Amino acid sequence: RKVYYEKFVIPSFETEHPIPVIASHVAYSGVETLDQHIKRMTLETNGDFSERYGHPFNNWNINICDEDVVTIFKSGGVIGVNFDQRVLGLSKSDAEDESTHAYYVWQHIKCMMKTVIHSADDKLPAKKGIVNTFCLGTDFDGFIDPINKYATVLDFGQLAKDLVREISNDPEKEALLFGFSPEEFVRKVCLDNAYDFVVRHFH
Repeated sequence: RKVYYEKFVIPSFETEHPIPVIASHVAYSGVETLDQHIKRMTLETNGDFSERYGHPFNNWNINICDEDVVTIFKSGGVIGVNFDQRVLGLSKSDAEDESTHAYYVWQHIKCMMKTVIHSADDKLPAKKGIVNTFCLGTDFDGFIDPINKYATVLDFGQLAKDLVREISNDPEKEALLFGFSPEEFVRKVCLDNAYDFVVRHFH
């Protein structure tokens, strides 16, 4: 990823057609830089977590760090949130407690949003555009162990309702949603952002 950004994506920012980065099925690692991911790659073991913004995240480099998130946002790309239990960093008890599953999805989206909102990078586009960055990247076509409550597409109606509840109860929501209601934001994540991205880039 580091080489791809340096050789292709970042130089494209100076052109008429920046390359929009698609992180198709990932979650947040809680790590700040790609160099940190690279340095600790050989040390990764099951159960590794980094706490960020008060929440533990699976810090393996299969997940994306702050540097990834900011680069994707600057490129006008999209981040598809993975639904695998291990990738999302569910504890064993929370994996069995379905009442926590929407909370985990929201924490990943929320903390990646905060990464951009708190970024000191003065070349960022308007930060309110972060609401257009997230979509569903379930990885259901792969061999994964999905979060139980939303294990198939048939569960997505319930996912939307549960995400609205989680966001509505979050005291930080006003600083994150840039004027959108929880219902409007969830529709963007569950449908509109991916649709709009495809229409914009795949004619």
